[in-house]
Formats: sequence, structure tokens, C-alpha cells
Amino acid sequence: MEDNVTVINEKNLEKNIVALLKERSNDSHKGDYGLLSVYAGSEYYRGCAALNVLAAQRTGCGIVRLCSTEKVISSVCPMIPCAVFHPLEERDGHVTTAGSDLVGSIEKATALLIGCGLTDCDDTGNLAAALLGTGLPVVLDADGLNSIRSKKNLLKRAAPTILTPHIGEMARLAGKMPEDIEENRVEYAVALSRAYGVITVLKSSKTVVTNGEDTWEIDIPNAGLAKAGSGDVLSGIIGSLLAQRYDPIEAALLGVLLHSDAGIEASDVKGVIAMLPTDVIEEL
Repeated sequence: MEDNVTVINEKNLEKNIVALLKERSNDSHKGDYGLLSVYAGSEYYRGCAALNVLAAQRTGCGIVRLCSTEKVISSVCPMIPCAVFHPLEERDGHVTTAGSDLVGSIEKATALLIGCGLTDCDDTGNLAAALLGTGLPVVLDADGLNSIRSKKNLLKRAAPTILTPHIGEMARLAGKMPEDIEENRVEYAVALSRAYGVITVLKSSKTVVTNGEDTWEIDIPNAGLAKAGSGDVLSGIIGSLLAQRYDPIEAALLGVLLHSDAGIEASDVKGVIAMLPTDVIEEL
């Protein structure tokens, strides 16, 4: 393991959250808390978009805009009517840049969240490339990461970029076996951050957060989070904090800590077998 790794566990979790979480003024409005544009969902993965949006709202983002296909938006809108929506063009059930109004989708945005449930295809790669070229802060997750694994130079950008891969996605990015990544999580996360100037959140039972210089290991394993959708909740939280203009490394670290804390609460209420990602959102 690299030197200079700070370990956070259940004993010092609350102290670290309090140190990072900003207070809110009663004399404020939604514009003070940012606008997150979320690019998520496809015909077979509509729930990803809902989890992203709801987690971002629960974490305090002023406005959350879902940019997706009409089918995904129609599914999400009844569940989350307080979001705003920007339809994008569809091809084979997923978003395509062809004919889509991407300029309108980023209007007034303070951060972008790209990738959850978009599907791993050329259209997603084109979308990710276009949005990475905007100069806005970005959280890149799931299929957003998968779609640019052969075009990683897109990550070398001036604006803040937070990557949130799980072990399998990191293995694809690094061209390594998942077992190798798991055994050397800190080393691979730090190497990725240094190579491309990004912040890496390498998700595992002990998640690693690093900007290539400062590194944290969150030693709070929770079997209840080992379910589809948990990562969508996490990226929604981090995207929300980034949109609220938190320092990027603090947005990444605080996002992981809030997710861990809510996961503990959800497991206490529901148990690790029964708890769902939506229960984690309820405990934020």
C-alpha cells in the first residue's frame, strides 16, 4: 500500500462528515445550491436514472435535470416530479447525440453526471466525449467509464473530473484482471489519478478516494450495499456535492462518507439482506 493513506472507519466517520459538510443559510435559494445535469438510463436500465436523480436531490442539490430518452423520462417523472427534464434523441433504446440538443442540456449547469445505465456503445462514447469537452465539472460512472476505456486521453482536461469505477470497471480501464485490482486498490487508484489528473473513487468493500497526492481508504464494509443500484446512489451524491460547488476532492470524499453512513443506518433498520439502494437514499 502507498504511504500517506488516511483510514476512515466507523469510529471517526461522523467527525469527518462534520468537518466537510457545509452549513446552509436560511437566506438562500435553489440557485445557491447548483444545477446538476444527469445523463443516465436506457430502455432496460431506467431505474439508474431515478436513483441518480433522487440521491442528488436528497443530498441538497438545488436543481437536478435528467437528460435522457423520452421513455426513461416518462418512467422517472411520476416518481420524482420535482426534477426537471431534458429529452434527448433515442437509438435502439439508448441516448444518441445525433439530433440531440446537448447545448440546452448543459445550460446553467454547475456539474454533469454521466454514465449510469446508458449502455456501453459508440453512442455513449460519443456522448461522453462531447460532454467532457464542455469545460464543466464531471462525474463519470458506469457506462460512461466503459465507453471511453480506449480513449482515456479525453480525461486530460482542465475542469475537475471524478471517476467512480467499481473493481470490474477499473480492470477494464487499466487493462488488468479484477483480482489484481482488488489486491492493489490504492496503487491502481493513485496511478490513474496521477496519469490523467482526475479524482478516483475506486469502489470496493474498502473504497479508495484519491487525487493522486492525498488518499483515503474508507474501511466501512457493508454487505447490504452489494446490490445493483448502490453505485448509482453514490454517483448521484457525489454529483450533487460537485454541483453545489464543493471542492472536488471534498465532494468525492464526503460523498463516499455520506453513502457509508446512510448504508449503516439502512442496514440497522432493514438488515443487510433486505435493505435496498432506495433505503440508503431515505437515510441520507
